[in-house]
Amino acid sequence: MKSMILKALNPVFLALLVLLGIGLQTSIFNSYPLMVLQPDIVLLAVIWVALRREFLEGGILTLFFSYAAELHSSAPQGLYLCTHMAVYLTLRGLSRYFLFAKLPQYITLALGASLFWKLFGLLFLQTLGLGAHQWRHTLALLFPGAVIQGLAGIWVFRLFEKLDWMTFKNPRAKHVGDDDVFLEEETLGEGTGF
Repeated sequence: MKSMILKALNPVFLALLVLLGIGLQTSIFNSYPLMVLQPDIVLLAVIWVALRREFLEGGILTLFFSYAAELHSSAPQGLYLCTHMAVYLTLRGLSRYFLFAKLPQYITLALGASLFWKLFGLLFLQTLGLGAHQWRHTLALLFPGAVIQGLAGIWVFRLFEKLDWMTFKNPRAKHVGDDDVFLEEETLGEGTGF
């Protein structure tokens, strides 16, 4: 019973982690030198739910994450919704043909998704007539931002994996009885690929 409740609460805990990340991201990285080094916790969460959740659950969480990101930014309304949903749907399509199970693959996806997300956002702004002054800034920070995203992904993906283990969302996490909890002998980082 305890494992079923924890499994049902996993999306809530994940959403709270992302909201905490957005809060830290917008408060710590709000001045110029640190703005360049700002990781995007929402993009990493979108990658996670695209690969680790069912289509409907992942889509709803992506919409929620995008809405929360838009509340904390001055970007045009709908920018984060469109760009994050494009990343989500692209990764869902890729996951049908490729297997993404290990941390290096997730880091590679974080690098690629960061590049795709920024370029798609720039294209979106250009169609609204707002992208004329963004090209130079975006292209200058495109690759450094992707590297920061990949580095942040190392810790964020491990945190998400740990949350899935603790809430039994990971299929390898097993339970015995109602109150006794048993996790496979694999520890985080050894047998799970993380």
